[in-house]
Amino acid sequence: MKIGVAGASGFTGKRLIEILGKHEIGVTKIFSDSLAGKKANNEWPELDNIGLEFEKFSVAEANKLDLVFLATPNEFSAAVASKIKTKIIDLSQAHRMKDGWVYGLPEINAGQIKDAERIANPGCYATASILSALPLKDSNLHSIIFDCVSGISGAGKKNIRENNFNYLSENFFAYKLADHAHNKEIKHFFGKNAFFTPHVAPLKQGLMCTTHAIFEEVPDVHSINELYKEFY
Repeated sequence: MKIGVAGASGFTGKRLIEILGKHEIGVTKIFSDSLAGKKANNEWPELDNIGLEFEKFSVAEANKLDLVFLATPNEFSAAVASKIKTKIIDLSQAHRMKDGWVYGLPEINAGQIKDAERIANPGCYATASILSALPLKDSNLHSIIFDCVSGISGAGKKNIRENNFNYLSENFFAYKLADHAHNKEIKHFFGKNAFFTPHVAPLKQGLMCTTHAIFEEVPDVHSINELYKEFY
């Protein structure tokens, strides 16, 4: 199976290459306009098992592959997806909850993911939030609150103040309280009484989600434990 990664020079792209490099299938092509012509293991010595050279993205080259990962900005993913004829897994926000795309959360869509040609990878906050509470979805929930914290790399490589460690050091703040993109994914599963607050902390990477479930009636703790055991 021939696999390519577009946006290979970003944090997500690099991590994806690391994972694929440890898999028996591996990776065939890595696309990055900014690093085109350079060797991956020269840019990242820790990837000494990846002897590939970065290439400028080309739809024609992508269509020679069996699967393309789009670890690219939303606008780029939206623009090129319709031109790619092979299987796509889009890690951007561009195609989540869109017709013709399978929401790529294996815990709920494993069967569809297996045969899908278009897979929209869930957001990081959305994944943590949804999986933390999905077993409770059909119980007597009144409302649910997701307090989430992410490291700096979650925002990518953009050179903005909020990504600057000198600004973030010994700092901690909430952001995009009303318009974070992952809110749409969370409300799709839990409805209008689901509330999500994202925070960023001075950490390189990582994510934590604390879920507060408010029930119409006080639940039996043993029953809740059994519900999770059965679901997962």
